[in-house]
Amino acid sequence: MRTCRAMSTPIKCAQSGMESLSGLRRIHGDELVISCMALWIDDLQSFLNISAKMNRFQIIETCSMILEDFYALNLADVRLVMTRAKKGQYGALYGRLDGQIVYQWFAEYFDERCAECGRTADAEAKVRDSQLAAMSPEQKKKILELWSKQKKSQK
Repeated sequence: MRTCRAMSTPIKCAQSGMESLSGLRRIHGDELVISCMALWIDDLQSFLNISAKMNRFQIIETCSMILEDFYALNLADVRLVMTRAKKGQYGALYGRLDGQIVYQWFAEYFDERCAECGRTADAEAKVRDSQLAAMSPEQKKKILELWSKQKKSQK
């Protein structure tokens, strides 16, 4: 079983194989996914001992906006954002929390995750390119033949 606790970086979250927020939304519906995310915000407000707290309607609206704009993230990503917020990685809150602040955390995190995934994909492509460059023409031909047979059998 995969646990969110083990996902300590955006790339680990992305590679976790966990269902995306949009997938969870399709399976369980908006209300359940938003409620789950709202629990994290409630927990965050308690943990940080926020005096100017978000009310239930603000939390729901914020979660709806996050679900709408960052649907490719998964629950491990949501947990990581909340953990980072608890640790102060997104800056000091000075006793107040609102939807715009939480939404901005997700925007910042999403940009970071996309950049990390891009760097990882580039690195993997370079490894594949170097492996291909080291192959003889005969090896390349054999691989292409196997790939072609595999494609035909899938049809």
